[in-house]
Amino acid sequence: MRHQYSPSVQAISASRHAPVLAVVIMVHVAGCIWPIVTAIVPKVSLQMARSAPSPCCWMGCRELVQSNRYCPTHQSLSRQKADQQRGSAHERGYGKRWQAASKGFLRSHPLCARCSIATQVVPAQVVDHIIPHRGDMQVFWDRNNWQPLCKRCHDSKTAREDGGFGR
Repeated sequence: MRHQYSPSVQAISASRHAPVLAVVIMVHVAGCIWPIVTAIVPKVSLQMARSAPSPCCWMGCRELVQSNRYCPTHQSLSRQKADQQRGSAHERGYGKRWQAASKGFLRSHPLCARCSIATQVVPAQVVDHIIPHRGDMQVFWDRNNWQPLCKRCHDSKTAREDGGFGR
């Protein structure tokens, strides 16, 4: 007489606070199926393995970092350096003229364009350049390239396009 075995792993709970995994083998004998519990082990949550630490990217620093490019000491220094190279808001075109133009645009377009697509009514707070201007003043002042966005939608769009908030 041949028996067929089909192992399976099933999550069961002895109580609400102690989930366990049971290894159950289903044995087919004479047309009947018999479950046989072979092991009960505590359920362990699985986590992704972490990558190996790498050295800080700051010249001469040997501190190992897990997920950032820079160690905590050099993280703020690298951000300050990037901000200095980027220039002020006024230098990038966001002066008084922009403030007046963007306020006028938001008065005539009061709702977030992206939230409106998702049938949500959210007030717009930011005028966004649909195509990033990258310093090109012709693209910067083209009103057809402007869209009203709430802060949340603007921040997520900027992070997706620039790999960080304006960086």
